[in-house]
Amino acid sequence: MGWRGTLRSVNATLNQIERENKRRQKERDKYLAIEEAAVAVREFEDHLDWLTQIHQAKQKPLDWQQLSRELEPIAPVRQNSRETSARQVLEEWKPNWFHKKLGTEQRRRTKLENEIENAIAADQAEFEAQTTAFSLAHKRWKTSVGLAKDVLKFNPEATIEAVEKHGRLETIGPIGKQVRVTISDSGILCVDVELNPPDIIPDYYLIQTQSGKLSERKMPAGRRNSLYLEHVASSLIAVAARVLSVVPADAVLVNGIRNSLVPSTGHHEDQPYLSVWFVRETLEKLYLERVEAAHALENFVASVSFKKTAGLSPVKPVIPPGSSFPPIVDGQASYPPPGCGP
Repeated sequence: MGWRGTLRSVNATLNQIERENKRRQKERDKYLAIEEAAVAVREFEDHLDWLTQIHQAKQKPLDWQQLSRELEPIAPVRQNSRETSARQVLEEWKPNWFHKKLGTEQRRRTKLENEIENAIAADQAEFEAQTTAFSLAHKRWKTSVGLAKDVLKFNPEATIEAVEKHGRLETIGPIGKQVRVTISDSGILCVDVELNPPDIIPDYYLIQTQSGKLSERKMPAGRRNSLYLEHVASSLIAVAARVLSVVPADAVLVNGIRNSLVPSTGHHEDQPYLSVWFVRETLEKLYLERVEAAHALENFVASVSFKKTAGLSPVKPVIPPGSSFPPIVDGQASYPPPGCGP
């Protein structure tokens, strides 16, 4: 074979290698695209779970009985260990021939006496620091024990303070913008949650086609409204579970509030879109890690108006069984916004 034939053979081999590299790269790109599509779908579904499974978080109850019996801090006693040690050194020190010869006896004695003064100052500084720490600890103890005793008595101010301080409702996932805790004159513990708007649920969904490609589809209105109901129900259950884990109340009224147009007045007002009377005994029987939030509402007295085509509509807050809440005016229940009553 001449040099031209050799050259053609080499070129053919190189072209074949290039085509093979391109084919392999195309397969890698296709595989990566399929993997990225799968990841995108999983992340989208995880996001929906995050919005609708807020109630599944476990709650650790506070033991107010134990907190009320917390031992009082013991006041510090001034110690003089440094001073005692320094005095012992001075008492045991005896000038030797070298000190007398050089005339340093008095200088050495003065130094040891100064060390005693420094030791006294150090003992005092330590005592003052311990006293300051004790004062802070005693103040915290007094506040904590006082709060615990008042909570056990269901004192309204203490109960609200306990929920706000220990409940940290704002940390319960994406429940909403603001939370307001009140106790009515008739002793009803109530929490108003400013709900997220319906657009927190995406108007699309992601799927992976049979070929592995990522496809974005428009979410049907019925599914989107159902997911929003699930989100709202999950939010209220999570709030109720957290509140009842913090205070020893038998029940709590939780209202999901949104600022929306009132057709009869033409004004935007805070209106309840879901109101639920959560009873502790019932709530504690539920397996929250498995239950669907919207279906769980069937276990409680709830006020809800929902249609798949229209979504949630404003409702009247629940009247807790056996209570005089809300107040009766002219034979009808009066519901001052946002729903928890006076």
